[in-house]
Amino acid sequence: MKNKVKKVINHIYKNINRPEMGVLPGHLAFYFLLMLIPLLTLLGSLLASINFLTSSISDILYNNLPQNIADLIIFISKQESSNVSIWMLLIPTLILASNGTYSMIITSNSIYKVKNANYFFNRTKAFFMLILLITLFLFLLLVPTFGNVIFKIIGAIITDSNVTEDISYFIFKIFKYPLTFFAVYLVVKILYIASPNIKIERKQVTFGALFTSIMWVICTWLYSYYIEYMSTYETFYGGISNLLFLMLWIYVISYIFVLGMAMNASKYEIEKE
Repeated sequence: MKNKVKKVINHIYKNINRPEMGVLPGHLAFYFLLMLIPLLTLLGSLLASINFLTSSISDILYNNLPQNIADLIIFISKQESSNVSIWMLLIPTLILASNGTYSMIITSNSIYKVKNANYFFNRTKAFFMLILLITLFLFLLLVPTFGNVIFKIIGAIITDSNVTEDISYFIFKIFKYPLTFFAVYLVVKILYIASPNIKIERKQVTFGALFTSIMWVICTWLYSYYIEYMSTYETFYGGISNLLFLMLWIYVISYIFVLGMAMNASKYEIEKE
């Protein structure tokens, strides 16, 4: 048993120290940041479609989000859904952001020691993986990170009741992290299976997916705690520090994702041996 554990650790260490694995976390973090543009576009379009952006909700957005992000959400929500400029921004950003998931595919093929598939096949797969990641990030932002803010917005719409004091709010606080873990685990496991151009059994990525999901939930909880209790947007330095924490959160979860990938590849190599 001791030798087996030592062997697993040696394999993980060897995979983590690959040159491409050292570059991938920062590479992913950059493209994860780019994903914020389509995320904010979707959020603004959602506000526009249900048409409930009142002055009180605008105040809540400005009180709980950086001014530039709140400005962007409000600007998008006031546009027509067919506005060409929005789609001119969204489509190139999606194509550019898909470089992140494409890097996942190339790196996975490298550490699993398999040949890359056709370029267009990998690009198409990378785009669908990006859509899956955007859906997950939208969930992470709406539920665990800004879920309490959204309840404030609901309370501003339903003026005859204080939602944050309602029983539904406490139920949400109890179940939001178990629900977050399930959503993260499901999507991360699909990404780990889909990334390499070989058939991967579900059980072969369970270890890495569990590690990534647990660590993502912990990091998201820490970031949401900072957003709710420690962040400040009134000063210039406050805005800079909030941007720094956002970038740090994205980099940390990118690095965790890469670690999980290395764990799965190590398990695959040991089983193959």
